Amino acid sequence: MPQAPLESFWGGPPGGAALAALDRTCQEFTTDRERIYLTGLSMGGHGSWMLGYHHHERFAAMIVICGFVGDRPTRPSTVPSGPGTPYERVAERLRNVPIWIVHGEADAAVPVDESRKMAAALLARGAPAQYTELPGTGHDSWTAAYGSEAIVRWMFEQRRIDA
Repeated sequence: MPQAPLESFWGGPPGGAALAALDRTCQEFTTDRERIYLTGLSMGGHGSWMLGYHHHERFAAMIVICGFVGDRPTRPSTVPSGPGTPYERVAERLRNVPIWIVHGEADAAVPVDESRKMAAALLARGAPAQYTELPGTGHDSWTAAYGSEAIVRWMFEQRRIDA
């Protein structure tokens, strides 16, 4: 569970360090490389979108909780500029990765619209995506998400497919 230092973001050295830690773990321990999962919440959700976008071939599935893709005043864009919206560019790259998005409807820290837009972009491409919006829940949507037997079971059922 790597943590990005305060005032940093996952696209810089912390993202590289997280991937290096994953590589070391896979080398040191017996791992099923077809069942490597990416998950994060809040800024870690942003990091999940960013790392998933740039390294989609590595992950069997993603769970993104109250993450953001769009531009934020203190964080760089998740994806390089190009045609379409950032959500469309991320969705195009991740269209073959199973993803479950969770967001609290009353989140004051990360607007719920971030997850709504990302889910819509994925579903428009026929991606294997699910979206759960938690009514009346604020920023702490991770307690419900990680506490959900259905979400955890779903994650462990996923295997990476080469596409």
